[in-house]
Amino acid sequence: MILGISVDVSDFWKIQELVKKHKNLVQHIQIYLDDSPLKHVKRTITEFYDSSISYSFHAFGNLNLADISDYLVAVHTIDALSSIGGTFVNFHVGYVSLDGQCRDTALNSSIKSTKKLCSYAYSKGIAVNLENDIQSDDGYERLGTTLSDWFSILRIDQLNFHMCYDIGHANISFGNAFMFRQMMPKIASFHIHNNDGENDLHIPFGRHGTIPLENILLELQRSNKYVILENSLDEYDIALQHLSHLL
Repeated sequence: MILGISVDVSDFWKIQELVKKHKNLVQHIQIYLDDSPLKHVKRTITEFYDSSISYSFHAFGNLNLADISDYLVAVHTIDALSSIGGTFVNFHVGYVSLDGQCRDTALNSSIKSTKKLCSYAYSKGIAVNLENDIQSDDGYERLGTTLSDWFSILRIDQLNFHMCYDIGHANISFGNAFMFRQMMPKIASFHIHNNDGENDLHIPFGRHGTIPLENILLELQRSNKYVILENSLDEYDIALQHLSHLL
């Protein structure tokens, strides 16, 4: 496995000492984008770029692949990652708009956009990962939250299309963190964090939740998947110290 951590782009500079401290563990950084101009994002990353680490982007969380008007934002995200030699962009599947759009139509639009994005990303040497989601309280119905959604999504057959399996989200929305075992051929990356089965708490390794994270990590250890911790900045040191004794 390729162990990584996720960080908001605004906090990218804050994790440099942490990465140095745990350089024997951290091989990848996933940068969670906000709505900042991508040229500013690139400048921030370039300042602290480390060629010994691979990089991916987590697209801006409000980007909606089911909305054709967001397609160009997704393309520019791929361009920006390609320009720094990154590996893949992680997208949420999207959400149902509030203008009366039905769920099936929104999901089909997202799948269509993803296929088109994959073709473009392939020409840039970038992979596209879609992440399983959970429902939120923002008033929008999220896509990629049910196994039925994923039966449709995983029919995408482009070579550079993969799933990002979020273990914490699966524990809530699938009711089973271990569904990844049925999806492994399509999975390229994991987000790994714990919760209580109801709330998206992003509990780190070394603290209690309802998912046996250590068992899952040891199961993934010999794979070629990206396994990305998703915790708050002040919890990464706790998690990585715990993993230093486990791995």
